[in-house]
Amino acid sequence: MSEQRTVPWKPLFVIAFVTAVVGYAAYALMNTTRSPELPLAGNASSIIGTERAGFTLPDLKGKARPIKEWDGKVVLINFWATWCPPCVREMPGFIEVREQYAEQGFEIIGIAIDNAESVRKFVANLGVNYPILHGQSDASMVASHYGNSMEMLPFSVMIDRQGKIQFARAGELTKTALEKELKKLL
Repeated sequence: MSEQRTVPWKPLFVIAFVTAVVGYAAYALMNTTRSPELPLAGNASSIIGTERAGFTLPDLKGKARPIKEWDGKVVLINFWATWCPPCVREMPGFIEVREQYAEQGFEIIGIAIDNAESVRKFVANLGVNYPILHGQSDASMVASHYGNSMEMLPFSVMIDRQGKIQFARAGELTKTALEKELKKLL
């Protein structure tokens, strides 16, 4: 007599359903443009008006670059990665805004939470005209000190000439939204 085995369909259905939900959520997160009006990540709103945190990270040539190097300028710090679609979409606008306002004392500091070689190739191909620093856990820690405790990318922080944080935003920052915030500080 052969023993008949039944397939436990309920656990398989649950696994398939959970996999589909997680897959869709990951797809939606990576392919959604986040509006500048969306809530801030983690404790970002609590840093508005506070002194910027000090840090030093390497640039793409390996030189240690402290944030104090840009004291006296209006600075946008943008945390990003080459594998992040919204990060990639916002960069051409950043290049244009930096070019337009650099002579008025504006600088963008890109902090790539990514592999240095991937970042080097990416910024060379795109023609990035602002300093790029990079790191892994050390760069993530800097992002956390600037209010991004949820480790969302992209994440942007604007610092005024006196070193106070005036703006923080999780998600894609459009050229229009960047210029609006920048004009308040120039």
